[in-house]
Parts: sequence; C-alpha cells; structure tokens
Amino acid sequence: MMIVSINCAGKTPDKYQELLPVFERKMGEVFEPDIIVVGLQEIVKLNALSVFQGKNKNKMNEWEKLLKETIG
Repeated sequence: MMIVSINCAGKTPDKYQELLPVFERKMGEVFEPDIIVVGLQEIVKLNALSVFQGKNKNKMNEWEKLLKETIG
C-alpha cells in the first residue's frame, strides 16, 4: 500500500507537476503497491468566502483527472 498526502494550497494541478514523480515507478523497482491512497488538502484557497461556498467541483475534477492519468 502506498499512502500520499498532497497539500494543494488552493492551486490548480498544473502548479504541481514536480510532485508527479512520487507516483512514477523506478526502473527495476520491486515495490508496486496494490492500493494507492491519495489525500488532497486545501483544494480551494482557505479564506472565508471559499469555505462558505463549499466544494469547488471544477478543481476537484482537475485534480482527479491529473491523478488518474498519472497513476494509471
């Protein structure tokens, strides 16, 4: 099992390309997890307005798409 937590800091996924190597399999690597758990924190900027408005489905969908493409 592989568990990863990413603090998005209210940014869109294109700002986090440098984190993607975390999910890349290394040449000759023996460890291939059966389960990958990803926790996303602060998908929206933490301010009173965004907290009051609730979930931002567009940003959630962007992150979900990026992670699905990266993890496979």
